[in-house]
Amino acid sequence: MNDHLQAVGSHIHILNRKAESGQGATHWRFMGNVLISGLLYTALVLNILSMFRLEDVSFLAVIPGFFLIAFLNNVFGRSTLRFALLASFLFLLIIFLVIQHKLMIAGLLLINNQIAETIGIHTGFMIKQYAISIDADQYRLAASSFWNCVSVMLAFGCHVIVRYRKALLMWIVILPLFVFQIYTGMTPSIYHHVLLFFSALFVVNDSFIHRTDRGPLFGNRKNGVVLSVSLIVLVLCSSTFLILNMIEPISGYSKNETIADLQYALTNKVAEFRYEKEKTNTFTQGDFRNLGELKLLDVPALEVIMDQPTSLYLRGYVGSVYTKERWTDLDQRVYYDSHGLFYWLNKSHFHALNQLNTVSDMTTVASKKNQNIQITIHNVNANSKYLYVPYELATRKDQFDKVKTFADSKVMSTAFFGERFYKYQSKVNLVTKYPALASQLYEAKNHVAVDEYLKNESHYNAFVYENYTSIPRETRLLLQNHLGMIKEEQETRRSYEQAIEEVRSYLRKNLTYNMNVEPVQKDKDFLMHFLEDTKEGYATHFATAATVMFRYLGIPSRYVEGYLITPKDVKGTSPFEKMTINGTNAHAWTEIYIDEIGWIPIEVTPPYYHMMEKTDLSNYPTGAAAPDHHQSVAPSSSNAPSGKQEVIDREHKKTKKQKPKEKMSLLEKWTIAIIIVIGLLLAGYMLYLMKKRRDVRKRKESFEGTNYKELIPNLFAYIMLLLHYDGIPKKGGSTFSYVEALEKKYSKEYIQQFEQVVKINQKSIYSHHEITEEQYIQVKHFMNQTLSDLVKSKNMLQRVKMKFYDFIY
Repeated sequence: MNDHLQAVGSHIHILNRKAESGQGATHWRFMGNVLISGLLYTALVLNILSMFRLEDVSFLAVIPGFFLIAFLNNVFGRSTLRFALLASFLFLLIIFLVIQHKLMIAGLLLINNQIAETIGIHTGFMIKQYAISIDADQYRLAASSFWNCVSVMLAFGCHVIVRYRKALLMWIVILPLFVFQIYTGMTPSIYHHVLLFFSALFVVNDSFIHRTDRGPLFGNRKNGVVLSVSLIVLVLCSSTFLILNMIEPISGYSKNETIADLQYALTNKVAEFRYEKEKTNTFTQGDFRNLGELKLLDVPALEVIMDQPTSLYLRGYVGSVYTKERWTDLDQRVYYDSHGLFYWLNKSHFHALNQLNTVSDMTTVASKKNQNIQITIHNVNANSKYLYVPYELATRKDQFDKVKTFADSKVMSTAFFGERFYKYQSKVNLVTKYPALASQLYEAKNHVAVDEYLKNESHYNAFVYENYTSIPRETRLLLQNHLGMIKEEQETRRSYEQAIEEVRSYLRKNLTYNMNVEPVQKDKDFLMHFLEDTKEGYATHFATAATVMFRYLGIPSRYVEGYLITPKDVKGTSPFEKMTINGTNAHAWTEIYIDEIGWIPIEVTPPYYHMMEKTDLSNYPTGAAAPDHHQSVAPSSSNAPSGKQEVIDREHKKTKKQKPKEKMSLLEKWTIAIIIVIGLLLAGYMLYLMKKRRDVRKRKESFEGTNYKELIPNLFAYIMLLLHYDGIPKKGGSTFSYVEALEKKYSKEYIQQFEQVVKINQKSIYSHHEITEEQYIQVKHFMNQTLSDLVKSKNMLQRVKMKFYDFIY
């Protein structure tokens, strides 16, 4: 009776296994694989297209990937048919590439140029671009045709990840993508990030359920579980998208306030963690939303060592564009489009941050007492995102380690936690002597070096006036209607000193210095709030108002935050003596551009008028000797300055807008051809790999079941394969004849187990007696031990060869 029940149970178990591998299971498996592969493929494609702004690629170019995924899963289990069809597809692809090679190469170059431009805009790293040989109306077709090949490769990769449960391979792709996005700031839409996140969840869920090395996690219903859990995750994904669309509509132009505030707060917290140890002051890097009571704490900010102590303005943060909520940098595209200009300026030894030093070196003002001095900075608690450097800086920006090199306004660290130790060379205080520098420079205009400098300066001058005199229309109207002291229609030339006095006079007479002011209301324009509502504030308020006023007058200007090394600080300080600059020395000021001389700090906050040395005006050029750069001009109504501000010659226009697009050389064409061939060979190997790995899986499947008499010979044949691979030569005759060869390499215990396994194998082949489960387990255990010992005896390269070339396991 017990034997009968055992036979029935065994029969039911076999039927269940057949059902698992039957049509129903295949159908569920097909649906699950297509769903997960398709989602992962869609997420990766959208992330890449969005991240690199590949606008020339049509969405239709993504469709072939979906067909490939459906095809690869539909022919699952029919390896011969699948291999034949894939080989045919690869052959047709090669034929298409040969026939349309010009179109494909043009598409490759188009996508390369778009990726290079996006990377250049976000990082300042310039990648070579190429001239396109096809007509502009074919750009979209060429880019989409090439992307067809990319999408097919991505789809194939996604299929491999899902079909063979390679979740690790997915993370190898996704994690570098996220790291690249964080490093470059090239982030796709939040929707695409969410889609990629949920796609990864799908893959991890699928791999977890199909842990084949430990057996099915949920028995014979694992395919149904995969689909069920996948549908749950899909519902969560769809719900998330609906919520995101409610709080941040795709067609909207601004984020939901709650989300924006959360993102803003999180960004500030991350920045504080990265760059600030202990607060030394409450300046906000030009951000008006965080302004409140000004606190200048008696906490060490910088430790400075000079071989000749001198008072200096150390600028850190520099704001270039005024908005109602904060000062920001110039748009990254501005620097990208001007890359040619700055490249040739730097080649000609013209550096915007070193102008005062350069002019000083060319004039008689530079004497022995004003040679370069050595300065060492230890940033104790100040914001380490910025390197605090003086206007007299002699060290070029590219001589610093780990700094952004494509900005002309400040020195910013690229290290994750910023930079806290650095050295540079500088001149002794020059900002108070710029009138003398102007006079000496004018007198030396006939010198070759001066003439070359002035030619380069005229190009940079045009960039400065184009980008640092602009203000929003609403702000211009505010100044025009509210500040009667400024006449926009004024045509007479105004000297810099006259403009400085007018701005200072207005601020001094109409506004009050107060360190404890109320925060600006949300969505309220900061300048309007300051000039019309409170009429009181501190350095941030005064410097912002002055910067905008100078721009209104047609004088290039920028907002600056940094630290002052005052005459009081250096008084009595010996050479190489450490000076501690506390948070009480933190300050904000405006800087204006003096034609041909460079950027000069201007003090506009009343309590600070006498904290630094006064400008020496005694050497100002006068009369017929006065150079044009001594004077500024009022802007026209169109905000286009005249005179010096209009110096944009043909050479500058050509340089500024130039993009390094070149035709491909023969070497580059061969390189691309070799890459294509290698890609095709890799694709062919992947097809071969799929077939061989499937053979390995079939071999493993032949070890499982309940008919032990059929399983034992399969296990033994694999044991002999492993022994031959390990160097045991093949022999004819009885299997026991291998014992002598095995004794030279293996232990006695292993030989004894081998002899027992040989007897069990002979029994399964030649005897009518049944093989017990214990005997099956014994042979299988011996097989696993043999494989494990063989793998352990190999080094890493041998293991790779064993698995992916010889396909032993």
